[in-house]
Amino acid sequence: MDQTTNESNFAPSVYGFSIQEMVILEHAISYSMMSRNTRFVIEIAAERLKGEGGLIDEFYQFKPDIGNPDIFCDFETWAIDPIHERVQQLAPIPISTSTSLLDYYDPVTYVFELYNDGGILNANELPFDPDIFWKCQSESCHRYQCRKATFV
Repeated sequence: MDQTTNESNFAPSVYGFSIQEMVILEHAISYSMMSRNTRFVIEIAAERLKGEGGLIDEFYQFKPDIGNPDIFCDFETWAIDPIHERVQQLAPIPISTSTSLLDYYDPVTYVFELYNDGGILNANELPFDPDIFWKCQSESCHRYQCRKATFV
């Protein structure tokens, strides 16, 4: 049995997410995760959270303690919830799947920007541009996202 089924009824299981990268700035967080061989980038800027509902306050409450596993789990739920249905559409659960190195290191990528929509956290889907999100800044760059990276 593979990881896409459970023992009781062989039905598709819930989605799994794995964090790839998180960049925390003073007024923004960029969060990258993988699900079903698909990369999702979530951009969160404080200025887009202003307005009713206290979303900007929630955002700033996560930041100081985001290294705490409980706080990080709450942050992940908060950030992924607005795109969860879209993730299910873009990365459906297959009956069986294998992952090649190309699938893992150069996956299809979708970018979302979170914003305050009348007190509800919502997301806009943005076009993915590898030169903006994964561009190598140095000839000596060894980040796995780098298109010029070589594997030893």
